[in-house]
Amino acid sequence: MKDAEFSEVLGYVNYKDIVSALQINPEDPSLKGICRPILIFNEGEGLNIIFSRLTRGYQHIALVQDDSGAVTGLITLEDVIEEIIGDLMDEYDVLPSHVLQMTKTRRVVGGGITASDSKTRLGIELPVDAGNLSEWIIGRFGAVPRAGHRFSHGKHEFIVKKTTRGNIFEVIIEEKTE
Repeated sequence: MKDAEFSEVLGYVNYKDIVSALQINPEDPSLKGICRPILIFNEGEGLNIIFSRLTRGYQHIALVQDDSGAVTGLITLEDVIEEIIGDLMDEYDVLPSHVLQMTKTRRVVGGGITASDSKTRLGIELPVDAGNLSEWIIGRFGAVPRAGHRFSHGKHEFIVKKTTRGNIFEVIIEEKTE
């Protein structure tokens, strides 16, 4: 949250506080009333200091500034922990590999289905080096297509159903009838 002239960051707003404010006073919710102070670190600050101040203050996000005081970015507690111990996997990092038969010719397929599983479970041959369905589609277009994007491959129509965190979470695959 910034002041009226966008010259100073006043703090941040937590999603749960927004929901709570809307429940308490739905006619006149105010962000200013639920704005939390935000910690600020210099770019050269050590991870041990950042970790200590974030955890001591029960905070999970902070601003990073350069020597002139200009904001150069954000850092989260998760960023700090990942720098110390390596990448953390959560429920959003694992793509599903389900196959849900919707109709005789239509299926909803998880983006994590492998190329080999695609052949055995769907009868659709993807290049072996494709990895999984999400990677194959992204490689085909050079970017993550938006939900609703359609394309054909062989006798199938693919519709991107849902994307998340730079991956394709689910795809609708429909067999074309001739």
